[in-house]
Amino acid sequence: MKKVLNKMIGLALGALMLAPVMATASPDPDCDKCYNNWAIRMNQNDYAGAYPFWQCMLAGAGEDLTSCKHFNDENIALANYMFAMLIRPEADAERKRVLIDSNYLTYEWREKYFSKDWDDTKRGDFLMRWGIDEMTYDYEPKRHESFKHLGESIKLYPTQYAIQGYFRHAYNKLRYKDEGADCDFLVKEYFYCSELIQKLKDNGGDAAQLDPIQAEMDKMAEFCLSCEQLVPMVAKIVAEMPTDKESATPIIEKYIKLLDGKGCQDSEPYAKLAMMQYEFNKSAEAAYAIAYKYYKEGKLGDAMKFLKEAIEMGKSEGLAASRMATFYMLGAKISKKQGSLAGAKSYGEKAANSGNKEGWRYVGDYYASNSTCGSTGIERKSVWWLADDYYEKAGLGKDMNKSKYPKRADLFNATIQVGSSYNVPCWNMKTTVRIWIIYIPVVLTAGIFFSCSNSNSEIEEVSGVHERTPEEMDTIQMTMYGAGDAIAVLIAPRIQRKIRPSRTFFPNGLTVIHYDSLNQIEAKMVADSGVYQETSQKFEVFNNVVIENFHENQTLYTDYLIWEKLRGVLQPDSSSVRTDDPVLMYDGLDFHKCRFGIDTDEKFSWYVFRGYSNIVQINTDSLLKK
Repeated sequence: MKKVLNKMIGLALGALMLAPVMATASPDPDCDKCYNNWAIRMNQNDYAGAYPFWQCMLAGAGEDLTSCKHFNDENIALANYMFAMLIRPEADAERKRVLIDSNYLTYEWREKYFSKDWDDTKRGDFLMRWGIDEMTYDYEPKRHESFKHLGESIKLYPTQYAIQGYFRHAYNKLRYKDEGADCDFLVKEYFYCSELIQKLKDNGGDAAQLDPIQAEMDKMAEFCLSCEQLVPMVAKIVAEMPTDKESATPIIEKYIKLLDGKGCQDSEPYAKLAMMQYEFNKSAEAAYAIAYKYYKEGKLGDAMKFLKEAIEMGKSEGLAASRMATFYMLGAKISKKQGSLAGAKSYGEKAANSGNKEGWRYVGDYYASNSTCGSTGIERKSVWWLADDYYEKAGLGKDMNKSKYPKRADLFNATIQVGSSYNVPCWNMKTTVRIWIIYIPVVLTAGIFFSCSNSNSEIEEVSGVHERTPEEMDTIQMTMYGAGDAIAVLIAPRIQRKIRPSRTFFPNGLTVIHYDSLNQIEAKMVADSGVYQETSQKFEVFNNVVIENFHENQTLYTDYLIWEKLRGVLQPDSSSVRTDDPVLMYDGLDFHKCRFGIDTDEKFSWYVFRGYSNIVQINTDSLLKK
């Protein structure tokens, strides 16, 4: 009683603090008079005016709260509502604290003096309100008390508000890493609360209010709802499943949907639920569940039988397109395992057209399997363009089978332009011409140098064609990016690769063809041999090196050429450099022993000799004849 008296004194002090904003009256501490005034103001919804008279009733009661007959369960519950209405708009933190503590005191009084006569419904409702107030006003310090009150409430009288508040506490216990709070704990509470929500719905509860609460719980528990966590819980529910159709059907439907949505169709509980669902209710969902069960067991004939039934019933039941897409996808998988790519294609198209783009994958598989269509190499390889069109639509990436595309040289010989439209034979379907582009370390750069310092023996040593190498390949065609995104093709009948140091040799010659933006040949270089030095990033070619620019009608001849990736220049043996241009700029009159430079681009569309002291007109006819 001393504790109660101290709290009443505190409330009296709170009344003095609140008086300036609530009322100016100084009521006489007479229980009946105070009550009458309090009741009048409560009926008028004048909660600020009613509060001082509530304090008057407390003062009149003294230490024995029950000495005032008006302190009954009903009036204290009404006072609880009064405090709620006063707390909500209060801006002053100190006054608000007094009101909150006064509110908690009403719960303690009701429980102490009146709870012995309550039934489960009334006590459950009381605990729900207490727990929610604690959750609302003092979450951090009172979350454990709130969780306890709400937990007791839903055992006695489950309401949507108590269930929602209780599960939010359970979720936050996991977030706060409370002792014993892990995913097993949360999943257990999730199933418990989900069952309570379902019972409320079964008993006529408002689905418009209950479904959002269930959705909130689904989202909170999502990261814990793995098959590892779900399957044991569902297995227990299946073992205790009611045997009558009316009671079992909603439970079956709920957990079939849950396991299906989480990808747990391979589990034993899913298979059992599927059989129960089909037995009680031959719906599209039931038939689909059975079809999936048989599919996972490898019983493809039975799986397809039930799937076809599911699809037909799904159409009759008006299932959403997204759900029908799931049915069609299973049809594509079954058909493919049965070896029917045409069937997989048909179901895949239906799935994709129903909203699941993954279905296009089976269309791509169908076209990719028919690579013998056509009479020429390009016609037969064109199916890969078509297949990759569908693989890209399926979200699998662009040009998945690019290594099987026709080569640029093949397209050039057939006068087919990259990027043009192409009609794939046999299927009479349009696609776009494309080639396989490989990014390799060789980059044609923007300059060329010439040098007189390399002897023939040095060139032979650098070429290294006599060395044994660990890797050899024949008939190589590689596409390269050059300066300004220009594209070139390197063709070699044979390459050798040496690991240490990293070098790639072209012992039997090579050809580099450069294309302009319109895919026309702009320049070409040929040489008898070459080597790429990966460490220094230099590409060297030797003997009978010829560079031609077809746009400018120019030709450059030499026996040695270096592309320097980092410097962007090239240097040949000046003793053999020749050009069809009648004007040659050079340094010094001793042509065979000179040192000079020449700048050009990879297309040899321009060139300038540097370091010259004389400009001499030369008849190049003699130079062009070795």
